[in-house]
Amino acid sequence: MKQLLTIIFFLFCHYIAIAQDYSKVDVIVSKYPNKFKSITDFSDRVENDFNTDIDKVRAVYYWISNHIVYDFKSLRNGSNAYDAIEMKSEEQYQNDLLKMEKKYAERSLKKQRAVCEGYAQLLKFTLLELDIETEVVSGFAKTFVYEIGKIRNNSNHAWNAVKIDNEWKLIDATWSTGIEEYKPKVFEFTDTYFLISPSDLILSHLPTENKWQLLDNSITKADFFYGPIVFERYFNSGLKLIKNTSGIIKQKTNSFIEIEFDRIDDTASYYYTFKEDNTSQELFFQKKENVYITKIPFKSKRKTELTIYSEFDATLEYKIILEK
Repeated sequence: MKQLLTIIFFLFCHYIAIAQDYSKVDVIVSKYPNKFKSITDFSDRVENDFNTDIDKVRAVYYWISNHIVYDFKSLRNGSNAYDAIEMKSEEQYQNDLLKMEKKYAERSLKKQRAVCEGYAQLLKFTLLELDIETEVVSGFAKTFVYEIGKIRNNSNHAWNAVKIDNEWKLIDATWSTGIEEYKPKVFEFTDTYFLISPSDLILSHLPTENKWQLLDNSITKADFFYGPIVFERYFNSGLKLIKNTSGIIKQKTNSFIEIEFDRIDDTASYYYTFKEDNTSQELFFQKKENVYITKIPFKSKRKTELTIYSEFDATLEYKIILEK
């Protein structure tokens, strides 16, 4: 028993040490200049300040997520797209593409504005300067209820896979900024998407290449697009959805919607609203075997949307369709 307690204490201390290391890195990087002349200048500063790959990755990620403004204007007008590359040979194409991607990354650093591709390419080329293997992962991000059940073919998002201690990890610097269109220069930083587990990220991010799911059993495009909308708050809400939860609920008027969870937090408060509601109602759960079930009265006579809140933050959203 004494030996077990010693091991537990060691693991706890190790966990605390890792958390403190990130905090120390963040404090150092918070004193960096607001601008760098080039990716080389940026990477040199990180190289001088940190020794381990994990600290370097954290430093680059933290600075980018707190200094690059999301460019909503270029997203709307399409000016963020790459130029066409003439295909003479595969080798020539790959070389030209690499040059274009690096130029894109440098432009994002210089202008301090980018869409997701700019964040991902800037992270990639800065880490490559630090000899840390990094890839840009292209894929699909699902953020709105109307997207549930609509399978797309054109990708709309980019993030990164980074190799640390010979293991691939996932990072989304774009979603870490917390920038909203009506507050374009306010960084509400969150590190939820820093080294996020593949099983969590797949709830909102689907790579076009299955290998970047980093899962033992990859999910299909249909599984992804038919799932509920999962917000950042979900990951520290205490809720855990049961596997293959559908984001589309077919329901009759004057009935009860039942949603099942593998886990809840007994100390937390959860609420729900339908799209047409002005106030929220508290959720209550019943435990049946190893599943937690909540029953929500449904009185609407038309299709609607259901939002579940952890405390007062949107956590999950579903599309509700009337059952005939």
